[in-house]
Amino acid sequence: DINIYETDASFANEIRILPQGRNGVLPNMDLVFATMSMYSRSSFLRSNTSMVMHSYGKLSRTWKGQIPSSLSPFAQQWAFELASMFLFAYQLAMGPHPPHFKALEKGIDALTIEVDLFGRQANANAVECVQKLEGVVRSLSNLHERLHHSITQYLLPSPTKFVSHAEYLIPNLLILLPLAIRAVTLVLFDIQRFHFGTLQVVLVVGCTCLILSLIAFRTRSESAMNAVYVILFVYMCFGAPVRKDQQPVAFGQSLQFLTCLVAIYMHVPLVMAHVSLAFPSILVWSSLIAFPSFPVTKTLWQRAKRPMVLVFAILSLSLVPNQIFAGKFTPYVTTVFMPLSMLLSLLWLI
Repeated sequence: DINIYETDASFANEIRILPQGRNGVLPNMDLVFATMSMYSRSSFLRSNTSMVMHSYGKLSRTWKGQIPSSLSPFAQQWAFELASMFLFAYQLAMGPHPPHFKALEKGIDALTIEVDLFGRQANANAVECVQKLEGVVRSLSNLHERLHHSITQYLLPSPTKFVSHAEYLIPNLLILLPLAIRAVTLVLFDIQRFHFGTLQVVLVVGCTCLILSLIAFRTRSESAMNAVYVILFVYMCFGAPVRKDQQPVAFGQSLQFLTCLVAIYMHVPLVMAHVSLAFPSILVWSSLIAFPSFPVTKTLWQRAKRPMVLVFAILSLSLVPNQIFAGKFTPYVTTVFMPLSMLLSLLWLI
């Protein structure tokens, strides 16, 4: 996609190389770096032209202008590349997804190139962009590159640097430590006798979310899913409250232990496949599940817990599926967000 603006030379030329696909899918990194290497040799790139890996070039330039000039050049460059990596990860998780994402879903390595050209030399520069595209195709059309093994999980802080999955995997797994520590602490010190009734609760929640996932996949009706989601929480809060057990403390601690295990089990594969979505998800769920001590026994909370849980359900429904994911019940929403939100609500209801 080449946009030419011959009459306005006050803006900087911009080349956007966008490998982001849907659901965290990325093309082979050889394709990305071959494209970047080819376009970095463009003659017009030397003057008033920038190359980015996301669709937020204007925001990126704004952030760059806000970096304190008192910092060293190395620190300024590091801060700018860190911001660029966050923008790359944000577009990978939330979009907008470039048009090549349908090819990626079919296993075809592809990316999108967008170029904005300004000034009198825009037409000549557009011709050079097409020539560079021909060079990319020729550089990848040999047997050696097709047999060469590369990676498809990475983050790009700049056109010349990348962060592989081996580098970001360990920090993301370390964020899961609070869940593991809480689970170990509950087993070794807090739980005097494991309450096996919590296994039934987790199985019911898991089967319910599995059915909802099938409904979302078959019908693709967001309004129906919203209605089912609210009905489930209303039923949990008022129709079928957590039964008054003779051992509420053991029940709450056992349920928190299983919830920690479920959260770890769900996020480890998410880290492997979609780190840009896994990182914020782990931060949120670790803080909500691992840090509080359940059951909450404060009198004020016991009086207001059912309305509060219902408010939490409505807010989470309006924010996560309808706002963050544009009204779509994605696999993350149906298999990670909904089970954990239900288990957390049950913990609050004890």
